[in-house]
Amino acid sequence: MKGRRILVAVFIVLCVATVLVVAYSVWADSAKSKSGQYYRVESLEEAPQDYSVLTYADPWLLQAIDSPGTWVHVENQYESSFRLQPSLESTFEYGGSFYSVEIIYVDIWRNEVLTKAAQIGVAGSWGAFGIIALVNRKRLFS
Repeated sequence: MKGRRILVAVFIVLCVATVLVVAYSVWADSAKSKSGQYYRVESLEEAPQDYSVLTYADPWLLQAIDSPGTWVHVENQYESSFRLQPSLESTFEYGGSFYSVEIIYVDIWRNEVLTKAAQIGVAGSWGAFGIIALVNRKRLFS
């Protein structure tokens, strides 16, 4: 009876660990979890008091202008129109229109070795669980 309770507890722990490892793996591989610089642009109705005039806008800034309020990931921050601080809020004029831009830098910690180790560890734990259950099946399930 005691062995069965331990086996059920181990089963529950393995289920939770599996869900956590799979969720982390999916999150780490998702397209939305990219480190780097992001723009979010809003159109302004009036000229702000202080603003910069942009004569060149990188492709990501143009994408952010075309989709106001949406965060746009800058694929190459070294080609960015804004190579300033990691976090910035500013106003600018481009093409005769005025905009405000928020710029943030996101650093997402992803450790691929840890992810693979966790996946292998959970798989190995399930294997060990199965072997223990098979070896002790008469004692546990009788």
